[in-house]
Amino acid sequence: MIRLDLLSKVNQLRTKKEAEKTLVFDPLRKKWIVLQPEELVRQCLILWLHEELQYPLQRMSAERGINVQSLSRRYDLLVYDKQLQPWLLAECKAPKVALSDRVWEQAGQYNWFDERLRVPYILITNGIETNCSKINYAEHRWEPLDALPNWPE
Repeated sequence: MIRLDLLSKVNQLRTKKEAEKTLVFDPLRKKWIVLQPEELVRQCLILWLHEELQYPLQRMSAERGINVQSLSRRYDLLVYDKQLQPWLLAECKAPKVALSDRVWEQAGQYNWFDERLRVPYILITNGIETNCSKINYAEHRWEPLDALPNWPE
Protein backbone atom coordinates (compact mmCIF):
# COMPACT_ATOMS: atom_id res chain seq x y z
CA MET A 1 0.00 0.00 0.00
CA ILE A 2 1.19 3.48 -0.87
CA ARG A 3 0.88 6.10 1.85
CA LEU A 4 -0.99 9.08 0.40
CA ASP A 5 -3.49 11.36 2.05
CA LEU A 6 -5.56 11.97 -1.06
CA LEU A 7 -8.48 13.27 0.96
CA SER A 8 -6.28 16.10 2.23
CA LYS A 9 -7.08 17.73 -1.14
CA VAL A 10 -10.81 18.02 -0.31
CA ASN A 11 -10.56 21.67 0.73
CA GLN A 12 -8.94 22.54 -2.61
CA LEU A 13 -11.84 21.24 -4.69
CA ARG A 14 -14.12 23.79 -6.33
CA THR A 15 -17.60 23.07 -5.01
CA LYS A 16 -20.99 24.73 -4.99
CA LYS A 17 -24.51 23.99 -3.76
CA GLU A 18 -27.32 23.68 -6.25
CA ALA A 19 -30.83 22.42 -5.53
CA GLU A 20 -29.69 20.87 -2.23
CA LYS A 21 -26.87 18.96 -3.97
CA THR A 22 -23.17 19.60 -3.69
CA LEU A 23 -21.41 19.84 -7.04
CA VAL A 24 -17.69 19.70 -7.76
CA PHE A 25 -15.99 21.20 -10.80
CA ASP A 26 -14.14 18.57 -12.81
CA PRO A 27 -11.13 20.22 -14.51
CA LEU A 28 -10.87 17.35 -17.01
CA ARG A 29 -14.48 17.26 -18.19
CA LYS A 30 -14.77 21.03 -17.60
CA LYS A 31 -18.19 20.77 -15.98
CA TRP A 32 -19.91 20.55 -12.62
CA ILE A 33 -20.52 17.00 -11.34
CA VAL A 34 -22.65 15.81 -8.41
CA LEU A 35 -20.24 15.16 -5.55
CA GLN A 36 -20.76 11.48 -4.75
CA PRO A 37 -18.20 9.62 -2.58
CA GLU A 38 -16.45 8.00 -5.57
CA GLU A 39 -16.36 11.35 -7.39
CA LEU A 40 -14.75 12.92 -4.33
CA VAL A 41 -11.95 10.34 -4.48
CA ARG A 42 -11.51 10.79 -8.25
CA GLN A 43 -11.26 14.58 -7.93
CA CYS A 44 -8.79 14.33 -5.05
CA LEU A 45 -6.68 11.88 -7.08
CA ILE A 46 -6.68 14.23 -10.08
CA LEU A 47 -5.49 17.08 -7.86
CA TRP A 48 -2.85 14.90 -6.19
CA LEU A 49 -1.42 13.66 -9.48
CA HIS A 50 -1.38 17.16 -10.92
CA GLU A 51 -0.08 19.11 -7.92
CA GLU A 52 2.20 16.60 -6.22
CA LEU A 53 3.58 14.66 -9.22
CA GLN A 54 3.12 17.26 -11.99
CA TYR A 55 0.95 15.04 -14.19
CA PRO A 56 -0.48 17.45 -16.81
CA LEU A 57 -4.26 17.82 -16.69
CA GLN A 58 -4.35 17.73 -20.48
CA ARG A 59 -2.96 14.17 -20.35
CA MET A 60 -5.78 12.90 -18.10
CA SER A 61 -9.21 11.61 -19.06
CA ALA A 62 -12.09 10.82 -16.69
CA GLU A 63 -15.16 8.64 -17.04
CA ARG A 64 -14.84 7.56 -20.65
CA GLY A 65 -16.47 4.53 -22.21
CA ILE A 66 -14.59 1.33 -22.99
CA ASN A 67 -15.60 -2.18 -24.09
CA VAL A 68 -15.06 -5.11 -21.77
CA GLN A 69 -16.05 -8.44 -23.29
CA SER A 70 -18.76 -6.79 -25.43
CA LEU A 71 -20.07 -4.81 -22.47
CA SER A 72 -19.91 -1.04 -22.19
CA ARG A 73 -18.03 0.16 -19.13
CA ARG A 74 -16.44 3.42 -17.98
CA TYR A 75 -12.97 3.81 -16.55
CA ASP A 76 -12.48 6.29 -13.71
CA LEU A 77 -9.24 7.94 -14.76
CA LEU A 78 -6.75 7.34 -17.55
CA VAL A 79 -3.43 9.13 -17.88
CA TYR A 80 -1.68 9.35 -21.24
CA ASP A 81 2.09 9.66 -21.68
CA LYS A 82 3.82 12.28 -23.83
CA GLN A 83 3.26 10.16 -26.95
CA LEU A 84 -0.48 10.11 -26.08
CA GLN A 85 -0.36 6.40 -25.28
CA PRO A 86 -2.38 5.08 -22.31
CA TRP A 87 0.04 5.03 -19.40
CA LEU A 88 -1.80 4.74 -16.06
CA LEU A 89 -5.31 3.47 -15.40
CA ALA A 90 -6.91 4.38 -12.06
CA GLU A 91 -9.95 2.79 -10.47
CA CYS A 92 -11.51 4.94 -7.73
CA LYS A 93 -13.84 3.68 -5.04
CA ALA A 94 -15.73 5.44 -2.28
CA PRO A 95 -13.79 5.75 1.00
CA LYS A 96 -16.01 3.08 2.63
CA VAL A 97 -15.19 0.50 -0.08
CA ALA A 98 -12.30 -1.82 0.75
CA LEU A 99 -9.59 -2.32 -1.86
CA SER A 100 -10.20 -6.00 -2.37
CA ASP A 101 -9.11 -8.44 -5.06
CA ARG A 102 -12.42 -7.64 -6.75
CA VAL A 103 -11.31 -4.02 -7.29
CA TRP A 104 -8.01 -5.23 -8.80
CA GLU A 105 -9.95 -7.62 -11.04
CA GLN A 106 -12.19 -4.80 -12.26
CA ALA A 107 -9.24 -2.59 -13.17
CA GLY A 108 -7.43 -5.55 -14.71
CA GLN A 109 -10.42 -6.47 -16.87
CA TYR A 110 -10.61 -2.95 -18.22
CA ASN A 111 -6.93 -3.10 -19.10
CA TRP A 112 -6.83 -6.59 -20.60
CA PHE A 113 -10.09 -6.60 -22.54
CA ASP A 114 -10.00 -3.18 -24.15
CA GLU A 115 -7.11 -3.36 -26.59
CA ARG A 116 -6.88 0.45 -26.65
CA LEU A 117 -5.55 0.48 -23.09
CA ARG A 118 -2.75 -1.94 -22.13
CA VAL A 119 -1.21 0.52 -19.69
CA PRO A 120 2.07 -0.13 -17.87
CA TYR A 121 0.57 1.04 -14.53
CA ILE A 122 -2.70 0.36 -12.70
CA LEU A 123 -3.73 2.24 -9.59
CA ILE A 124 -6.63 1.58 -7.25
CA THR A 125 -7.68 3.92 -4.46
CA ASN A 126 -10.50 4.68 -2.06
CA GLY A 127 -8.86 7.94 -0.99
CA ILE A 128 -7.61 6.38 2.24
CA GLU A 129 -5.66 3.48 0.78
CA THR A 130 -3.88 3.53 -2.56
CA ASN A 131 -2.17 0.69 -4.38
CA CYS A 132 -0.31 0.85 -7.67
CA SER A 133 1.30 -1.89 -9.72
CA LYS A 134 3.49 -2.04 -12.79
CA ILE A 135 2.27 -4.66 -15.22
CA ASN A 136 4.77 -7.16 -16.50
CA TYR A 137 3.05 -8.32 -19.69
CA ALA A 138 5.79 -10.79 -20.61
CA GLU A 139 5.31 -12.73 -17.38
CA HIS A 140 1.57 -11.99 -16.95
CA ARG A 141 2.00 -10.58 -13.47
CA TRP A 142 1.64 -7.37 -11.51
CA GLU A 143 4.57 -5.88 -9.59
CA PRO A 144 3.39 -3.80 -6.59
CA LEU A 145 5.03 -0.38 -6.25
CA ASP A 146 6.02 1.50 -3.10
CA ALA A 147 5.21 4.88 -4.69
CA LEU A 148 3.25 6.27 -7.60
CA PRO A 149 5.24 6.49 -10.82
CA ASN A 150 6.71 9.87 -11.69
CA TRP A 151 5.45 11.59 -14.79
CA PRO A 152 7.51 10.19 -17.71
CA GLU A 153 10.17 12.65 -18.80
